[in-house]
Amino acid sequence: MANVATVIETQKSLESALMHRMKEFEDKLKSSSSNKDKVPQLEEEFKSFKEIVWSVVSLLRQQINEVLRTVDQLESRHRSKHLLFCGVPEEPNEDLKTAVTTLLRKHLGIREIEPSSIKLCHLLGAPAVGRSRPVVFRFFNSNLRATVWKLKTKLKGSSLVLKEFLTKPREAVFHAAPSHFGIPNVWSADGNIFVKTPDGHRLRVVCSDELDTIVRQYPSLRLLLVKHQLYLVRCRQDQDVL
Repeated sequence: MANVATVIETQKSLESALMHRMKEFEDKLKSSSSNKDKVPQLEEEFKSFKEIVWSVVSLLRQQINEVLRTVDQLESRHRSKHLLFCGVPEEPNEDLKTAVTTLLRKHLGIREIEPSSIKLCHLLGAPAVGRSRPVVFRFFNSNLRATVWKLKTKLKGSSLVLKEFLTKPREAVFHAAPSHFGIPNVWSADGNIFVKTPDGHRLRVVCSDELDTIVRQYPSLRLLLVKHQLYLVRCRQDQDVL
């Protein structure tokens, strides 16, 4: 990810330099307006330069977006093997694997889960007063992970929550989509975000650009409800007039 960040910084620096050069060119064009013989030539040169700048910038953005998408896919493939367990109380010198498996056995009823079932287990983030940190863990057996994920609804009503260990771009989509499509119509599976649209289609969404596209395609359910209510009010007003 450090290399990707370097590429992005390089792109920003290049864009800034090109924009500065274009501004200088534009100022030169304005200052030369008194010399009518040079103006047409400068205008043509500026137009050509501007087209080159935008083509270079567009190409850079496209290439960086492709790099970011590839990195996100690779990271998501790795993270999909893990789960995020939120609400696990933190105790000093506690065996985290034992704490996790004890809670899973108690709440999900999966008796075959043992501390030895867990390949990796650690707290995520820095300690904070008043709240416990999420636990990232991974089973040796992928089938056990699937079983735990399937039974996660049994945690409802408790302070515990099982989530997928999503990448930052997909986490952003997962939190943004419900405000438009509603909480019941957005879920994650195997590192992917799925949205159920008003016409019943289930769409896979993995980045903000894809979410923006389907948001434009499907008006908000709230907006449709408000429009319907306004329509009913107008109908009543028309009936009162009659």
